Amino acid sequence: MKEKLKGNHVVLIQEGRDLVTYAIFNVVAMHKILKKYDKIHYSKQGQAFKLQAQSMHIEIFQSPWLCERMAFHINLRETKVDSSRTSGPALFKGCFLKFNDDKPSLFCDLFDSVKLDIDLTCSICLETLFDPVSLVCGHIFCYLCACKAASVTIVDGLRTANPIHKCPICRLTTSAAVRSRGCFLGWECFL
Repeated sequence: MKEKLKGNHVVLIQEGRDLVTYAIFNVVAMHKILKKYDKIHYSKQGQAFKLQAQSMHIEIFQSPWLCERMAFHINLRETKVDSSRTSGPALFKGCFLKFNDDKPSLFCDLFDSVKLDIDLTCSICLETLFDPVSLVCGHIFCYLCACKAASVTIVDGLRTANPIHKCPICRLTTSAAVRSRGCFLGWECFL
């Protein structure tokens, strides 16, 4: 039974890697198309569309799932799990944890022109994220800080937050914003 689950685990890892690769290729292509459109038509509409997508938090580079996937890959590498058995592009080979002035960040060099640097500091307590949760808007907080901001107890959790409570940073309502407790499972042994 364990061998079956282990095989499925490898398949799931590969499927996740393929999906992230596909999404990132699409984002890079969209950026290049919009840039070319603006250049050819002497306009700013492509840049305006890109900014609107960023403000609506629908861009993959702001996705908490991408952060989780990067952290998961680093954890696999740290625990010496053989991820080389899976075929496909080595998308997250350039991912690592870095410290700037004692502030941790998750850095990933995805392609020649695409680099991500995700701050791992809670915006509320200004400490390194502990038991991080993410809102749909892409902002990441410590679970305790997010519960305090939503005026709920830790036991009740963010799912019981009143819909009038908003993200402390962008003011998006938490009823639309709460994903789930422990969204970033890969970070638990990482931090």
